[in-house]
Amino acid sequence: MAKQTLFAFLLSLTISHLSFAVTLNETDLLPDGDFSDDFMAPTPVGAGIDQLLIGRNETEPFDYFVFTDLPAGAQEFTFDFAPADPVGPDEFSYNAGGGLRVDFDGFSNGFDGQFVGQAVLGFNQQTDQLTFQTPGDFDGELFFSFNYTNGENIAFSVAAPSNLGDAVIPLPASVVLLATSMMGLCWVGYRRRLAVPL
Repeated sequence: MAKQTLFAFLLSLTISHLSFAVTLNETDLLPDGDFSDDFMAPTPVGAGIDQLLIGRNETEPFDYFVFTDLPAGAQEFTFDFAPADPVGPDEFSYNAGGGLRVDFDGFSNGFDGQFVGQAVLGFNQQTDQLTFQTPGDFDGELFFSFNYTNGENIAFSVAAPSNLGDAVIPLPASVVLLATSMMGLCWVGYRRRLAVPL
């Protein structure tokens, strides 16, 4: 019994030091539930967030965001585009898209930075994907902008697995208390076993 209890305790400690995926949905952002449309003040994305969910705000043609705590070195970012709302079977004229740009020092204007690619959605192609990989000597912040050039029914996700970094989800106090109690029970069982003559 004591061995099983000790194993459970050690397992809980191991799990507590794993990094867990965290998604940032722009609708959760305060005050207006939207990523920044100001190239001088991009929305910061800190370590521990490995996925972003972004949709178009009809009044803002740009979304700007910056990964502030990325590890150094080469890493890949994947952008998956799709309609924000289902496209009806008779919406043959559906189209949406935009241009993705990246910069290592921040944008000096709305169309600054390296052009990554153009996302194109249509009735017959309702998904698209763009990827960007940092060079091996990368070390710093990474700025992205997306310019919605046509259509309003578009959203995209950004997968940034390297942004989990060393972020650790802390153990709740109740788990620590339970683990401590289990250790105490193991100790009492061990002492009793020693006290019983063979």
